[in-house]
Amino acid sequence: MKALPAEIRGPAQAVGTKIAYVLVDNEVWAQALGAALQNMSLHVATCSQLHELFEAAREQPASLLVLAQRNAPFAVRACRVIRGLQEVPVML
Repeated sequence: MKALPAEIRGPAQAVGTKIAYVLVDNEVWAQALGAALQNMSLHVATCSQLHELFEAAREQPASLLVLAQRNAPFAVRACRVIRGLQEVPVML
């Protein structure tokens, strides 16, 4: 099985684990937000490219999408046409 480029932080995943996928632009992303998501019992998976987020979400369903990029409107539109991400809450 091919390893995904998404980096998942937090304890080992259990069945029913909620994952927040974060599309990261390092100039925009605040590490404190990652810690806050983990405190909300979400595992945080960071991706630097949109296609990485799509691949990761296909393997493990997303509970939340955080789009911490300068071109977030484009990423929102792209996520809304991908099956499995259409109904996932998005945070900009």
